[in-house]
Amino acid sequence: MTQITRRGFVKATAIASVAVGAPSILSAENVGTQLRVAHVGVGGMGGGDVRAVQGHKKTVCVGLCDVDKNILDGAVNSKNKKGVKNYPVATGFADWREMFDKLGDKIDAVTCSTPDHMHAPVSVTAMMKGKHVYCQKPLTWSVHESRRMAE
Repeated sequence: MTQITRRGFVKATAIASVAVGAPSILSAENVGTQLRVAHVGVGGMGGGDVRAVQGHKKTVCVGLCDVDKNILDGAVNSKNKKGVKNYPVATGFADWREMFDKLGDKIDAVTCSTPDHMHAPVSVTAMMKGKHVYCQKPLTWSVHESRRMAE
């Protein structure tokens, strides 16, 4: 009986993972395209989320939303060290519902970095519109909201 070493097990597992995952990776619909992301809440933690998501070369920021006009203006007009706007195609909004209505099909995913009581309303609305959502924790503040998010 042959004994399996830890190294052999890890190697076999890695090979099996690649074999199983390769077809889905190779047939992905949006290979080479950019993920269009809208951000709700762009100050504080939201600003960090915007920078983290938009730091990836395959994302483009299409919408920024914050109820604080000063924070929103700072995010929309932010520039890099060379003086180039960080989010040149992004439109600013004070109301997330208006952003969802106006940008609709131009959004693939949404980050929700609002105060806790707004996580579920923003996230559920985005998911009902078929958008992928990244939401700060806590995700909800009641059992009802948790169940609604799960639906």
